[in-house]
Amino acid sequence: MGLLDQITDIANSLGGEKGASRGLLEGVADLLKGGGLRNLVDSFMGSGLEEIIKSWVGTGSNKPITADQLKNALGSEKLEELASRAGIPADQATKVLKDILPDIIDRLTPNGKMTE
Repeated sequence: MGLLDQITDIANSLGGEKGASRGLLEGVADLLKGGGLRNLVDSFMGSGLEEIIKSWVGTGSNKPITADQLKNALGSEKLEELASRAGIPADQATKVLKDILPDIIDRLTPNGKMTE
């Protein structure tokens, strides 16, 4: 099963109410490909969000993230790119991502460790 399939399965299991379109999920998959998960974790840590990202990777409960924290970690340009790919406004993409990204990262690291 490829990364996009995994992310799609995770998003589907979260339910459609999160509003994650196929385009947005493809963007997340691209973001996480190769060393992307490590890069994402490093970006969060460099943005002062170490406790949040560690909770997503770890085996305990996931700490929430605000839209502003997500913008700070990913950058406005990356969020605009993801939103454009999904065909939705950047604010909407940010709201969806802040809800689904913790679960995606959590489920991609089931033993509390990154496999990349």
